[in-house]
Amino acid sequence: SAGAIGRAPGRGAGAARSVLTIPDDPRRALGDLIEIYDTGMREPLPLPIRTAHAWAEGWRSGPDRARKMAGWRWTSDKFPGEDAAPAHVRVWGAALPLGELLAIDPMPGEDHHGTGSRLGALAARVWLPLLGAIR
Repeated sequence: SAGAIGRAPGRGAGAARSVLTIPDDPRRALGDLIEIYDTGMREPLPLPIRTAHAWAEGWRSGPDRARKMAGWRWTSDKFPGEDAAPAHVRVWGAALPLGELLAIDPMPGEDHHGTGSRLGALAARVWLPLLGAIR
């Protein structure tokens, strides 16, 4: 197990403490990370890290929540979102709507629990084992 101490979500919420346990299937989780890394070394992946994390957190409450939370991280509004990050602009173009990023279908063998998009499938494989191990 491992522990982490950090800022709790929300304004003025103070500190939060999490205990991380072993994921349900650690070999599969590690194998997925290695496979995603290898794929990412060959091609740009639709896996913006903050957006993918928000998507995975939302997915645990349902597909609509996943899309909504990912949109908050991806889309620039009052503050820049990940859509404005130079690396993402270079690969996907300026101000790419989240819907277009989510319209990219998973490659054969990538789909994960019927997520329906490549971003969702990759986000689930990267983040869900970790999120499920937080106690």
